Amino acid sequence: MPNRHGGAPFFGGPIILAILFVVVVTLPLRESLGWLWVAACVTLAASVGWRVAYHLHMRHAEEYGGAYITPEEYQRAVRRYRLMAVVYAVIGAAVGYGIVWWRG
Repeated sequence: MPNRHGGAPFFGGPIILAILFVVVVTLPLRESLGWLWVAACVTLAASVGWRVAYHLHMRHAEEYGGAYITPEEYQRAVRRYRLMAVVYAVIGAAVGYGIVWWRG
């Protein structure tokens, strides 16, 4: 919210998802779940990237339903968010897979 009262904190979602990623990576589920554990970790890491894209490119455009910007600016923000969500999700998944691979 523009007055900073209420609402979700800035980067709150990515931080919670990153914490959840760390918890899932450190749990001793690797032997019992196998590739399902790897898929869960990579999915969580990609979700972190997706939410980072939202907070960087779309959060301010959606304040009060986009009432503070013109429709053209809103559409530009939506296009930028959609493109960067894919980019950040791929980067997040690659980093997450690297961490899973490094952990063994």
